[in-house]
Amino acid sequence: MPLNSYKLRVAAIALLAAAPAFAESHKTSAEDVDKEAVMENAESATGTPMKKPQGSANATAEADAEAGFDAEITADSQMETTADDSVADQAVIETAEELADTTAQADAIPSVQTMTVGDLLGMNVVSADDEIVGEIDYVVDNTEGTAAVIGIGGFLGLGEYTVAIDTNDFTVTEDNTLKLSAYTETELEALPEFDETGVESLPMDTPIELRY
Repeated sequence: MPLNSYKLRVAAIALLAAAPAFAESHKTSAEDVDKEAVMENAESATGTPMKKPQGSANATAEADAEAGFDAEITADSQMETTADDSVADQAVIETAEELADTTAQADAIPSVQTMTVGDLLGMNVVSADDEIVGEIDYVVDNTEGTAAVIGIGGFLGLGEYTVAIDTNDFTVTEDNTLKLSAYTETELEALPEFDETGVESLPMDTPIELRY
């Protein structure tokens, strides 16, 4: 057999042996091309980019990344909710404190009752230790406004120890008596005696403001 014919036969046999592998490789490439063509057609029809298939390792990594991102968003949302709750709680506390301050200020402002000198004359005076120490004899002007003159002790006007107390120091009680919360009977008797020489009482209709 001529040498060239022999070489041709060997090449033909080798080609036939490699044909199955070539066909399989060509088939796989064709399938990939078909898949890409289908995805491109879907992207063209919907206007939405299609995710190309990845290997199982890549898919797992992406899933883990998405799960971590979702967990981070959830944690941030919980932190924001907690912060909002804290702000709301602080607002409630501040509102309660402001209300308490307003109430305290309102309680600190004494209520005032306007009476006349005629109303005060003859009213009993009670000391800080709830002892009746005397009654109002008359009301006079003093450097701070007006003062009520009280006769302490004595009997039927005899032997009284007379003192003048600023009307701002009196409080009208529920049983319509005048209380001196800053003085006990002993402390009143320790005050300088009021000199009644030439003193005249204010007119009966003179208004006097008292706390109650």
